[in-house]
Amino acid sequence: MLRFFLLLSCVCQSRGQVQEGIVSGIGIKLCNQKCVERGFCMRFAYDSDRLACHLVHNDSVKWTMKEGYVVHPKLRSQLSACSIATCGFNTRCVERRRGGAACVKGHTEGGALESRCITHSDCSADRMFVCFINSCKCLPGYSFNPANNSCIRRCKVYGNGLTRYLGLGLKEHNDRFLKPKTEKECSEMCIREYRFTCLTFEYHRGHDTCLISKSGYLDVEYSKRETGQQNWILVVRNCA
Repeated sequence: MLRFFLLLSCVCQSRGQVQEGIVSGIGIKLCNQKCVERGFCMRFAYDSDRLACHLVHNDSVKWTMKEGYVVHPKLRSQLSACSIATCGFNTRCVERRRGGAACVKGHTEGGALESRCITHSDCSADRMFVCFINSCKCLPGYSFNPANNSCIRRCKVYGNGLTRYLGLGLKEHNDRFLKPKTEKECSEMCIREYRFTCLTFEYHRGHDTCLISKSGYLDVEYSKRETGQQNWILVVRNCA
């Protein structure tokens, strides 16, 4: 019985549990909700980098500010991460996975991705952005990360966002052959694939052919990276 009680205590101190006034591993919405639920809580402080929530009910707010938290008033209405973020000129707020917020820069309101361009320098200071057929995209083989408006080689978690590259393809690296009716159906098949993580898919606009792959454009040898493929589109998954 004692062993069971100790095991239960360990489980209860996992994500979302209060330890010395700190609730760890939760988003800012849930942090606000916990403050609302606890009558003693006057306001709360949140660290978006560590996903840490500190419920404030006394002068501990001074200690909290030294630890890298940002103090927010308790709101009884639904709270979004971007509703309390302060972003500067030519920036926009994006909500991170699991509740944080980030201010990202971009040449257009929607950021650098898919902005109109003539040369690579029109896209972003990030050298991994390129001007691909008059549209700013990540260098083929990189995925767009919406958390900081950048291009990265690997995502921790892949989302539903997609970037299209007309004329590119992967030779001999197709893990599934499908025959959907539309490109949208092909993308849904890639995202729903459970046998492996689908990183890219190719779609032929004339034959409704869908080839999904667990390989990225730069994962294969140079001789297998196809270009100039008429009516073929290579689609790369972006980060969540």
